[in-house]
Amino acid sequence: MDKLAAKPGVDPESKAREMNLYQLSDENIADQQWFTFLAGYYQDILKTAAETLRNKPTSTMIREYAELFNPDQHYSEQQLALQIVNSKGMLRTLNDKLSKLETELNKLKLRPQQIRQETLSAEKRLKQAKVDI
Repeated sequence: MDKLAAKPGVDPESKAREMNLYQLSDENIADQQWFTFLAGYYQDILKTAAETLRNKPTSTMIREYAELFNPDQHYSEQQLALQIVNSKGMLRTLNDKLSKLETELNKLKLRPQQIRQETLSAEKRLKQAKVDI
């Protein structure tokens, strides 16, 4: 940029246009580096998300089951019926949570493709900026 400013015989309008193109190219390079970082970050999340989601609810369910039902205790019919109703309610709640987690996981699976598209768009803008220079 300093070389451009120091060039003799170049009109100020051309210098300003070239400076704008240079800055746009610099921004596109920074965008590309950011998108590359994000792509790697989301790939790491994608690799570990399934295992994390698989392990976390299991330990929670085991703990909740242990609190709800003690196999050593003898329950009456009414207590068992109430236990079934409570268990069905918890099952619905867990199914809702599972559905939300699956939706979130699907969004995370699609994110790398979105990042690739953003990166391609940034590369196109960078190439166009280089051509314009």
